[in-house]
Amino acid sequence: MTLRLSGRGWLIAAYLALAAAPTLTWFVTGQLTGILAALGTWIWIEFRRERWIRAGIATGLACGLKLFLAPLLLYFVIRRRWSAVAAGAAAIAASFAAGVALFGLAAHRDWIVALRDVQWTWAPMNASIVAPFARITVPSPRMADAPGPGFAWTAASAGVSLLVLLAGLLASLRARAADRAVCVLYLTCLLCSPLGWVYYHWILAGPGVAVFRRHDRRLVSAACAGLLPPFFLLAVPSVPFAVTLGSTYTWSTLLLWALAVAGAIRK
Repeated sequence: MTLRLSGRGWLIAAYLALAAAPTLTWFVTGQLTGILAALGTWIWIEFRRERWIRAGIATGLACGLKLFLAPLLLYFVIRRRWSAVAAGAAAIAASFAAGVALFGLAAHRDWIVALRDVQWTWAPMNASIVAPFARITVPSPRMADAPGPGFAWTAASAGVSLLVLLAGLLASLRARAADRAVCVLYLTCLLCSPLGWVYYHWILAGPGVAVFRRHDRRLVSAACAGLLPPFFLLAVPSVPFAVTLGSTYTWSTLLLWALAVAGAIRK
């Protein structure tokens, strides 16, 4: 895979990569983006080489850090890549054991409690498909003390998330190239997670470039443009704004996902 750009093109690409929301939010939050992107690249490489045990180990380690990548394990199960499933389960168990040894069970209990009490799906940095539904009642941090989304909106967001998960898994199974399968899976993971933070989009660096360089540049550029606005400009206390322009990270991710899925189903 070779990406050919002029010197000016590389400068523009570097500027946009540094200015885009995935990078800006990474710098602001100091999250594990670099580690997760490295693991995501490792998974992609092992997919391409069909080294399933190594792919399972890398996936298990990634899931040990961030559970939103769990659909990758579902892919292994559906494809009956049992060596990858076993390796992934072993890696997750090893990660858990290492965490207990270093921090104790109390830290894990606190982590589980924190997961149960998640109330910030409305946050501007959230690019998941759940986020626009949450922003109907909490369009900005200034309204964070407002009641959470009602049952109807919660059920609707869960239903849409499940549809995206099923469609993404189906498309990844139909994809002929490992690049597209991994790209679809990563985008599906980001969309389906209640907290698909935009700073984790860097896991798409390898498979995303491999796949989208073959697509219509205008559509890909339109999708990527939605990842350029700074997150602090999206926190406006207006529901119409919050679920449209304020959810630009979600709509950009969804468009990239649709392009990747369409390519997988068409071929």
